[in-house]
Amino acid sequence: PTFTVDPAMLALLKRIPTTPNNTRVGDGVNLLGYQLNARNNSTQDNAGTRVDYNINQKNTVTGTFSWNRQVVDRPDIDTSYDVVPLVQNNDAIKFLSTAWRYSPNGKVTNEVRFGFDLAPAYFSSSQNFSSGYVLDDSVLPFTDPNPNFLPQGRNTRTWVGQDNAVWVRGNHQFKFGFQAERVTIATTNSAGIYPTYTLGFSSAQSDTPQQSNFPAPPGSSISQSDLSNATAILASVAGIISQEQQTYNVTSQTSGYVNGSAENRNYRQFQWSVYAGDSWRIKPRLTLTYGLRWDHFSPVDEKDGLVLLPVIPGGQTATQTLLSNATIDFADRKS
Repeated sequence: PTFTVDPAMLALLKRIPTTPNNTRVGDGVNLLGYQLNARNNSTQDNAGTRVDYNINQKNTVTGTFSWNRQVVDRPDIDTSYDVVPLVQNNDAIKFLSTAWRYSPNGKVTNEVRFGFDLAPAYFSSSQNFSSGYVLDDSVLPFTDPNPNFLPQGRNTRTWVGQDNAVWVRGNHQFKFGFQAERVTIATTNSAGIYPTYTLGFSSAQSDTPQQSNFPAPPGSSISQSDLSNATAILASVAGIISQEQQTYNVTSQTSGYVNGSAENRNYRQFQWSVYAGDSWRIKPRLTLTYGLRWDHFSPVDEKDGLVLLPVIPGGQTATQTLLSNATIDFADRKS
């Protein structure tokens, strides 16, 4: 059979080292190994500050802020021949905690607190995907010089505010307050957005190499392992494609599947709570503590309604809905 060599595959093969230095892998004849060193740096920068200030005898404020950045090479993801890995993490986390305490007299104390934790975690890649496609690494008879890792990650942002008060009256110490917390998680994943080609011979191809294609001494034939290696080498050099696949994502409830668009989601959740309690000193050796707390956890919501969840009809519980022939719809509280 006559095969046409794929120019892109030839360019890829030219990046492979020419002198093997690892005999622990391969068959020792046609396939040998290369052991390469890749940079594995980790840079950490940290900065922080704290402020405590007594405004007067009744008011005190305090605040803490920290900034932590970490730049990490990821040779565990970029397992190609790059001396400087194409994949890395470069994230900076910001944390803030503030408080204001007010004591108008010796019986009342009120403390207001606010803070946030902004924690991105992104995996970036400097690989050039201008070709518009990637190869399936798992079927190559050698390590792909391209990691083919597409950007992904998340940005988790948490805001918290609370107010706590204490009032001492007689033998009672009343405590009450509230807390509010908001969490948003923005995720992105570009995996699969470019066509992925799998090299090999599919069952529909009539030119698949057979054992009879390889001369052997009478009464013997090429081993199945050698045949698999030879087939893989031929497919990679000639650019024989067995299948192609691609992931399509939506960008809105009406966009349909958009070519080349990453999967972006913006999850959010709210939590509210209030409480009240009392420590009643009935006798010097007996104190009764009692109270009540109410917490509300809102359903997880996606800002653009790009998540499908079961619809819970009125009068049914979530369990009853999940055990029935439920209907699903966009999880958008605005609709």
